[in-house]
Formats: sequence, structure tokens, C-alpha cells
Amino acid sequence: MRVYTTAAHGGHTERLPNISQIDSIKIAGYLGDRLKNNEAVWLHHVWENNPALFEVFRERDAHPRCIVPWFGEYPGKILTGMALTYRMSGDSETLRAGRELVERLKALQGDDGYLGPHPKERRFNGPMHEDTMAVFQWEHAMLWDVWGHYHCIYGLHQWYAATGDTAALDIAIKAADSVYAYFIAGDRPFSSAGETEMNLTIGHAFALLYRETGRQAYLTAAESVVAEWSKEGCGNWFQDALAGKDFYAMEKKRWEALHGVMTLAELYRATGRTEYYTALENIWRSIVRTDRHNDGGFSSSEGAVGDPYRLEPIETCCTVAWMALSTDYLKLSHMSCAADELELSFFNAALGSLTQNDYIFTYDVPMNGQRIGADVTLRWQTIEGARDMNCCQANGSRGLSQVVEWAAFSDETGLYLNFYGPCAIAAHTPSGRRIRLTEETAYPLDGAVTITLELDEPETFPLHIRIPCWSAATALSVNGVVQTGVRSGLYYTMERAWKSGDVLFLSLDMSPHYWTGGGAVSGRTSVYHGPLLLALDTGASGTDVDACVFERQALDNRVVESGDKDHWLTAAVKNTAGETVRLLDFASCGRDGSWYISWLNVRDAPAAIPAEHGGNPIWNNR
Repeated sequence: MRVYTTAAHGGHTERLPNISQIDSIKIAGYLGDRLKNNEAVWLHHVWENNPALFEVFRERDAHPRCIVPWFGEYPGKILTGMALTYRMSGDSETLRAGRELVERLKALQGDDGYLGPHPKERRFNGPMHEDTMAVFQWEHAMLWDVWGHYHCIYGLHQWYAATGDTAALDIAIKAADSVYAYFIAGDRPFSSAGETEMNLTIGHAFALLYRETGRQAYLTAAESVVAEWSKEGCGNWFQDALAGKDFYAMEKKRWEALHGVMTLAELYRATGRTEYYTALENIWRSIVRTDRHNDGGFSSSEGAVGDPYRLEPIETCCTVAWMALSTDYLKLSHMSCAADELELSFFNAALGSLTQNDYIFTYDVPMNGQRIGADVTLRWQTIEGARDMNCCQANGSRGLSQVVEWAAFSDETGLYLNFYGPCAIAAHTPSGRRIRLTEETAYPLDGAVTITLELDEPETFPLHIRIPCWSAATALSVNGVVQTGVRSGLYYTMERAWKSGDVLFLSLDMSPHYWTGGGAVSGRTSVYHGPLLLALDTGASGTDVDACVFERQALDNRVVESGDKDHWLTAAVKNTAGETVRLLDFASCGRDGSWYISWLNVRDAPAAIPAEHGGNPIWNNR
């Protein structure tokens, strides 16, 4: 059982609750098959397919390579995905692959703790290799070396959390100490590394290690990084968020900054200072309101723009960062809407980034368009012998496996259940005793979910059941007794003596809900079946998707069926031309490169709700 520890500082007397993460989640059905296949074809063979990744690190001083500035992030991103995937599956081959990566990182780490791919004269705050600037036609750019260390430290910490491998934690600590020695002990500002949206994320790594070790130096370093945010050119995310400024209106609004913003969550846990939480919450809510797209993806051309309707690339890495931030916010806020957001992102944007063969991830998961593998669009990032080393391929499995962090969790306020689908979750009660929750369901095809509890012994505690914001009419019973007062968009809390064999039955309202667009998609509408965004795919619909028009009544009367190995869900709907058209779940569209759209032409759709009135339309439109 992994437990988040807390400390009290600064005169704050209210103790923040500890958080117990689940041990595993075994997901069955279509979704489980996709996750298992990606684990087998990608993670199990990543090293044999990319041997040159480690050559770059090994030869950094003798033969510096022409590589992109962020090359150092790849091992950490991959290890993070492996760690979370292993927590889900317990797969022995994933354990072997992760152990091999940790062993290689240990062998490649410098005596001073350095864990990057750059020669000594360029480390931490040096310019890129001249050949790199020439090849990529960049006039100047600083290395993302501290950013690479952040991801390696984070991945190593995740591996330690998943396996108890102290060697991984030792490597992470040594790497963090190397960064600390260069900047703090060396009296250099972290901003001297340049590329502040990326390199200032190191504060999150220091804060995580403070949680793990209790070393005051790490807390000091994390707070020093946040203090530097207020310098010119460093983002000012903390103070701007406290002032109520939207994330897209801040000085620096690229997606990488979200990893830095996660420092606020750890500092709130460590210090209890409510301004850290307030800033985190303001940024999260700003993004939901102004920059989270209809599929749960975040970013337009790699940053926040204040317009969720922009038809620009939605990078997989951006959505992964958004989901990580949302997970932190969920566990601190206990707001079920954060779990709704995570489900939306997971079922649509994250799963939609995985292409037909379950191996290659995409760079862009567009709302309307084509999905092209990152092996094509990001080929310029790769080097010979490391064919898969691009940012989104390295990060994709984290997007799929982060579900293990939010599916359920417990703290002193109770056990929170967030994930619905055919699965078995091994978790802990608030007292730390084991509990297993088994879900029998076809969700999200339909809304009937049967949840059976298994406990070592009876125990009284609050159980919080997520009632999705889109489920207008939800029924819940316990051992056949109907519960009253169930409301959408909130947790339903039951405190009672739970015992093995207790059965909860949840019936969610799967009638369609709508989001009428604006801006570039004015006059178009997104249609949802529960958490699933529906879309028209040229290969499956048999019609001109851009010209296809639907009546809302026809969509209300759609016929939903389970798909096959390539489609999770299909919905048969008659269009205004009298043709029966198949809508697919968004994640299944475009997997073979076909063109699709998720903003449909719907007559009698609900009126658009401006974001400034009522927040995200998905939470309000029915």
C-alpha cells in the first residue's frame, strides 16, 4: 500500500488526509484487451527495438550526438508508463523491462548524479549542440536538460512506488542532488537553465522527494523554484492564478508548464498553505472552462489559447499532462467532476491516441481530421537505432495507465470509487485493510453497473460513489435497498458497516447529451453516449461525413451496439436523407488513417452556452 505522507509547517494546524492508492485494477472487455495488447507489443520490446537510446547517454562526453533538446526525457517517460502499467497488470514481462531500464540508468549515471545525454560543458544550462541547431534550423535554444532530469526522477520514483525497488529511489535521489548541487549549492537561479516552461518543472520532482524522504533541502528547493516563477520570463503561474487570471492569458501557457503547476499540489500537502491549493484549483478550472476540447484533450498547437473550438493539433503529451494535473486536483479537492474529466480524457483522447496496431501512438488526436502515427509526424525527432524515440510515443502508455491513479483511492474521509467498467480493483479501506471491488457491467455501452465488495472483515467507513455529471436520472441500491438523494455531478456517500458480499447496483442515465460549439465549429454539435464522444468515420459511415445532417430526435433514438475488436461502440442513426449511418465511439475513429469528424451537423441541438456562463457546457447541456 502506497501512502502519501504529510507534514505540518508554517503554523498550519489542520492535518491534511493521507491518500492510499489502489494496488491494481484488472480491466476486462474491449478496453482491457487494448491495454494488454499495448503493454505486450510496445512496452515489452521497447529496449530491443531502440538500442541507441542508451548509446546517446553512454557516449555523451566522448561522442556528443545531434539530438533534440528534450532527448533526455525519453527514459523517464517510458519508465513512468511501465510503472503505472505494472501496477495495473502485475505482468512479469513489464517488470523485467522496467528493471532493465532502471539497471541501465544506474550504469549510465555519472559519479556526480548526472542523468542526461549531454557532455559536461553543456549540462543544465548550456546551448544546444551546433549540429542540432543546424539540422533543425534553430538559431538558438537552450537545452531541456533539467526537464529531462525531471522526467527521469519522476519515472524512477513511480517505479519505486510500484515495485518497492530502492535502487530506483536511490538513483532518483542522486539525480536530484546533482541538480540541487548545480543550482542551489552553486548559487545559480533555476531560470538560468532557460526554457522555463520545461526546466522549472524540476520543483515537482523536489517536492515529491520531500514527501518520500522528509529532507528539508528538497522542500526548500521546491519552494525556491516556485518563487522564481515570479521573475520575468518565468511564467508567474502562482501569483497570476491567485489573481484569477486564466491560464491561457498567462505569460507562459505551453503544456509543459502543467507538470510544474503540479508542484503546487505537493507543496499544499507539505505545508498546508491554502494559497497553493487555490492557485492549483484556479488553473485547473480555467483549463476546463477555456481549453479542454470535446474529447477531453488539452491544448491547441501545444498550448492554451482560451478557445476549446480551435481545430489545431491536440498533442498526446499535452493531454497526458492534463490528466496528471487532474489526478492531483481530484485527490485534493474530492470533486467528482475532476473524475468525470479524467474519464472523458481517458476514454476518448488518450485511447484515441493509440492507433490500429496498438503499438504506435499519435502526436495529434484532432477533433476533426486524421490520426497519423507519431512515427511519421515526429520522425524528425528520432535517430538511427532509436526508431520510437519521440515525445508522444515515449509518453503514450502513461496516458493509458494513469487510470490506476484515479480509478479509486482512500483517505481519512473514506473510499472513493471513480472508474466504471468490467474490472476488479484491489484497494484499501481508510483504516488500511484490504478491499476488493468487482464490477460486472457492459459500461460504457449501457449504464448498469453491479459492484460487489470483498473485505477481510466487516468495517464501517464512508464509501463515496461517483455520480457522473451527465447522468440526469441515476438509481443506486445497496443489497436491494434503493438509496435516496442521488444527484448528478457529486459523490453519493454511504457510511455503514460494510461486509463481504455487499452488492451495489448503479443505473446511470445513458441518454445522449450535447455540446453545441462556437468559433471554428459554430453550428456544429458534439454528441455523447455517457462518457463516450460519438463521431462519424468515413470508413464506417458510408456517407459524406461533412454533409451528413441529423435530427436530434433521431440521435435520441439511436440503436447502440457493442463493436468488434476494432470498435468499442456503434450507434445506428438515420440521417435526414433517410440513410442509416453508423456513429462510432471517438477513440475507434481514424485508427486506420480514415477521415472523421466529432462536430456533427445536428438540427434542434441545444443552444450553445458561453463558457463564461455556467462553465463547461458538457456539465450543463442535456
